[in-house]
This record gives sequence, C-alpha cells and structure tokens, in this order.
Amino acid sequence: MNPTGNDGRTLTCRSCGSYRHLLNECPDSYENMAKVNIEEEEFGVLFTGYVKNDLT
Repeated sequence: MNPTGNDGRTLTCRSCGSYRHLLNECPDSYENMAKVNIEEEEFGVLFTGYVKNDLT
C-alpha cells in the first residue's frame, strides 16, 4: 500500500488511481507501457506448409 500524504490520505497513482502503486511503478502509464512491450516481446513460429518425409 502507498504511503500517506501530508493530509493523511493514502497517495494514489496519478495514471490509474490505484492505491497499490505510484506512477513510477504503474503498468498502465504511457512511459512504462513502451518498456513493458519491449521486455515481453515473444517470437512465435507459424507452420504454413506440409513436408512429406520419404521413408524408403
């Protein structure tokens, strides 16, 4: 949970309003979205043809 501010209320994320994290750790913030997309890039293989093996 986030720390409290000078007024005694729990600080919230300025991007999404969550009380569980602040802006620098927000997965929904614009700055972090680019970082997340780069780190979580996956490569896939698409099989589009048929290869017949000759068993003779």
